[in-house]
Amino acid sequence: MKSEQINHLGVIAGTPVDTEMGEMLLRSKAFTASGKSISATPEEQAKMQVLEQQRLFEETLNKVKELRDLGAEGVIIYCNSLSASLDLDKLKKLSPLPIVTPLDIYKEIANDFQTIALMSATNSSNITIEKVMRQNNSYITVLGFSLLPVVLQIEKGVAPEKIVHEVGIKDLLAAISKLKVESLILACTHFPYFKDEVDELISEQGYTFELIDPAEKMVEKFLNYQKI
Repeated sequence: MKSEQINHLGVIAGTPVDTEMGEMLLRSKAFTASGKSISATPEEQAKMQVLEQQRLFEETLNKVKELRDLGAEGVIIYCNSLSASLDLDKLKKLSPLPIVTPLDIYKEIANDFQTIALMSATNSSNITIEKVMRQNNSYITVLGFSLLPVVLQIEKGVAPEKIVHEVGIKDLLAAISKLKVESLILACTHFPYFKDEVDELISEQGYTFELIDPAEKMVEKFLNYQKI
């Protein structure tokens, strides 16, 4: 039977803002993209992730089915904290479409580093990411920084250079460098919003850690995916 590349991907994320960011990334890679957000605001999303996980699971599965009906051939869960709050094994079994999440990427890269830093939205996301990485590399050291206030700044449309220089990201990068980490993971899909500014600071300051954007790596998995 002939195999074909996937051309139409669905994006599920926490809010309309990061859903749109995911759609834009997919279109930049020549995919057709459709998006569905779980919540209207980061605060609503954070509440569901901690207190309403069964509802969150059902909402996510329904969004997958809606994306299938729109013609999507695969789905990216374009949200670290959402992925960390779901029973992903169960979701993938029930899903009518193949699913890729940031946690799939963390499993793959866990053995590439011994010390990493996470810049995420929530503490619960940090905990799950560390667990996933330790299951694949029991010796890894994971430093987690949860920055929900930064997510709120992005949702408000604050300029990325202002966020980096005035909301503490610049200082955090300096601290991470002093802690001798090998990589900094943008463990929230809002944070590529200021990726260029962070890259520039890393270069200017001569920091030696690698900056990793799992969103790019999720798309790469579907670039190589073949449907039957």
